Amino acid sequence: MSRDFPTLLIVIALLVSCDVTSSIQEMKSENIRRGSEIVKEIEAYKTRTGTYPQSVEELERALSKTFPLPVAPAEPRWFYEATNDGYELSFSTEGKRRYPVWFYTSKEGRWHSDE
Repeated sequence: MSRDFPTLLIVIALLVSCDVTSSIQEMKSENIRRGSEIVKEIEAYKTRTGTYPQSVEELERALSKTFPLPVAPAEPRWFYEATNDGYELSFSTEGKRRYPVWFYTSKEGRWHSDE
């Protein structure tokens, strides 16, 4: 029985690792879905006003709605930056702006990671 104990610990560690990886993938997918809804509203705002909003909060005020925050274990929030020729919307599955961060850039029109 004692010889099986290290094997059991390895199996438990692998199962926990797989579960954590699965949870991070689920968070990423849900956040991209939520972020894509914001992207649609940013583009609609630009069509209506001719400019991009300066913040997600400005967009929320203009639409009289609040967007769901990203799913993250600590301090979930959207990071948004308007530029002269577009914008970037991002989130981290780790909270704050920790690695890895997922970005949507209007120039590229897609989500990508800094991984």
